[in-house]
This record gives sequence, structure tokens and C-alpha cells, in this order.
Amino acid sequence: MLLRISGDLQEDGRHTWLSVNKHVALQVVKCTPKSGKGNYIVYVNFDNDINSFIFSDEEEFTWFQTLRNIKGVGNTKASRILSLFSSGELKTMVKNGDATAFASLPGIGQRTAKRIMVELGCSLDTLSDGEDSFMKELLEACAELGYDARNVQALLKEDPSWRTMSFEEALRWSIDKLNKED
Repeated sequence: MLLRISGDLQEDGRHTWLSVNKHVALQVVKCTPKSGKGNYIVYVNFDNDINSFIFSDEEEFTWFQTLRNIKGVGNTKASRILSLFSSGELKTMVKNGDATAFASLPGIGQRTAKRIMVELGCSLDTLSDGEDSFMKELLEACAELGYDARNVQALLKEDPSWRTMSFEEALRWSIDKLNKED
């Protein structure tokens, strides 16, 4: 589930909280170097446990989607990377081939760091253009299967529930929805 929330992002030493008003606060996994009052994107993941990840903008969420789908990374490491590095810093690291910064993070070895560099390098043009790489991949996959790109794009913009799914789940979901329209 993907939500846009205005609130105040604060850390209390052990946890990160997004205060929506004086009575409601959500405990979140911080995926942004930003703190304080602002508009945030909250991604609620229902895999094994319920986790809420917070992003300051769509670009950070796109980086998260790309990072979490890299073998050996997943949600936790992707959130750790994004909480330490801004989108601009990530772009610079990838352009400079700086795998050492990734390898210095807990739980990420040299092999995973190199894999991150390769995968992000392939995605950098899409990410740096501010375009949603996940959406682009879905559009391309559906077009290869013979679906009209305009219909696919309209579907993806109309119903954002696919953003919380893995690529395979989102592709199946898209095909099911497109077949029901016909």
C-alpha cells in the first residue's frame, strides 16, 4: 500500500516516527535523509511482517524499488542505503563506480556491492531522468506481450496498487486487468 502523508518525521533514538497530528504517529523505517515537517510517501509492506517505509519523494521510492529487487539487497538493506545516501549521492556513486561505499554498510559484502553498482548502472538513465523505472519495465513487458502501451500506461496511472508488488506480481496483475477491459 502506498500513501502520501503530511506530517513531522522525527527520531527518538530507537525508532523513527511520522506524526500525522498530535494524537497519531506511525512508526516507520526511515528511507530518507530528510527529517522534520513535510510531505512524505509511506510504503506499507505486508511480506512476513507489516513494515512502513518512508520516503521524501517519488524519486527515493523509485530508488527503493530498484534497490530492493537486486539479489542480496531486499527491503531492509535498501532502506539502510537510502537513509544514508540521498538520490544525488547515489547517482554520483554509480557514475563514479564507487562500490566501496556500499561495501562499507553492514550486511553488504564486496560481491553484493558490485552487483548493486552493475544493476544501478543499468537503471541510472531511467532513475536520473526522474522516470519510474518500475513502471517503464512493466510497460515494456506488456508491450512485448502485445498489449497497447497507451492502455497499459493509463491502467498503471489510474490504479497505483501495482507499486507494492514484485515485478512478477505486478505483471500478472496488469495482464489480468487488461484482459478484463477487452
